[in-house]
Amino acid sequence: MSETSLTVHDTKVAVIVRSDLQTWQKLNVTAFLMSGIGAAYAEMIGQAYLDRDGRQFLALSVQPVIVLSADASLLSKIS
Repeated sequence: MSETSLTVHDTKVAVIVRSDLQTWQKLNVTAFLMSGIGAAYAEMIGQAYLDRDGRQFLALSVQPVIVLSADASLLSKIS
């Protein structure tokens, strides 16, 4: 067994975008939605990230984010 431990999350965030969008549109929608979710649920944002060299990066979501796509017909059944 490796020394790497797995973190199991009880909750996850799922973003479902329309499959007929262009790649840049899927990315834009995902970023827009995640910024809104992060603003609404500040507890899902962790601490600033420091790399091995001490460089600081912005805080990230502590929840895994799953991005899926579906056609318009399936999306209408989900919502």
